[in-house]
Amino acid sequence: MKNNILITPQAFSQYKKYIKKNYNNYNFKFVKGPINDKKVLIEYMQNVDACIIGSEKIDMQILKDQKRIKKICRFGSNYENIDIKLCKNKKIDVFYLKKKINNKAVARHTLALLLNITNNLKYYIDISKKNIWRRKKNLSPINTSVAIIGFGNIGRIVYKYLNKLEFKLNYFSRSPKKNLNAKYFSSLEKIIINSDIISIHLPSNKKTKKLFSRKVMKLLKGKILINTSRGDLLDEKYLYELLKKNYINFAGLDVFENEPTIKISQKIRKLPNVVSTCHSSFYDEYTIKKMIFESLKKLKLKN
Repeated sequence: MKNNILITPQAFSQYKKYIKKNYNNYNFKFVKGPINDKKVLIEYMQNVDACIIGSEKIDMQILKDQKRIKKICRFGSNYENIDIKLCKNKKIDVFYLKKKINNKAVARHTLALLLNITNNLKYYIDISKKNIWRRKKNLSPINTSVAIIGFGNIGRIVYKYLNKLEFKLNYFSRSPKKNLNAKYFSSLEKIIINSDIISIHLPSNKKTKKLFSRKVMKLLKGKILINTSRGDLLDEKYLYELLKKNYINFAGLDVFENEPTIKISQKIRKLPNVVSTCHSSFYDEYTIKKMIFESLKKLKLKN
């Protein structure tokens, strides 16, 4: 009997024929996820031996009646949305992808969002459709300071890109690094005060969720916010309030607390001073191909 494999990330759809042909020992169910409706996800996971998931939350409600599933692979470089302890108790093996598998893609996307804002691209795209010829001053890197919040795999690459463009750079991390053309801050509050653009590059965990509290976010007056990490690092209700009244000047966001965007996340995306994408920073052909076949390898499928 063939093992049944559920695959929810939308990226797999373009490789569906190849996977079915080359892994014909398995029955695949492809879903253009994420599946945020728990009842629907529970139904999809019935009689499944393994699955590859995206941002779906895997908890007791999802797994309590699942007796067959033995392997779960997270289509990403962490598994904060999976109850690891529960999976261990149910003897389900959990895998995630290499930490560096998509770091360059995410760093490039961060740069794209940042330059979109500093070079007023949204403004020019909007007025060009009305055939208006009116210039607006771009921000010069030489006069603009960027705070890199988190100096891990992605933060380091963002630093390299921005340094070549001659931005003034500050960074926040657990410890100072050597040989950098950037100023180190051990205080989140102080680095925000001393920077024009705040770019977030932190994982989501117990220590970092809502790290950008209301108290911290009050320091963002007149600043630009870039987030390609996780939406739950900020208080989204307060973020919406601050953006709506232009207290925060502009935001470039790839991630939201609710994905696909609903409720307050959707309201944020619709604001005129927000440039947003669909958690797609990793979504280039080279990177998603690497991630797809790394995921299949993690499940130890035989082709």
